[in-house]
Amino acid sequence: MNFLSVDDSGYGNGEKVGEDEFKQNERGKAVIHTFYKDDEPDKYFGNMDVFFKEKRKIFLKDNGKQNTLSYLEYIAEKLE
Repeated sequence: MNFLSVDDSGYGNGEKVGEDEFKQNERGKAVIHTFYKDDEPDKYFGNMDVFFKEKRKIFLKDNGKQNTLSYLEYIAEKLE
């Protein structure tokens, strides 16, 4: 499962609609993205065994502008 990080270039773009939530336009449609601090998604995995957690940052240049894609990746298994 992936969660956008507050370190992503998209953080802060668009209309703020909640804590770390922004309404943005993608492909002509309004979407809401929620961005998370490093350990914030941990709360969603209380009944799971998390066996992989990683923060990824990918640096891209688009028309001379550098963008950072940053997300928190989890791999977990539900406990019986």
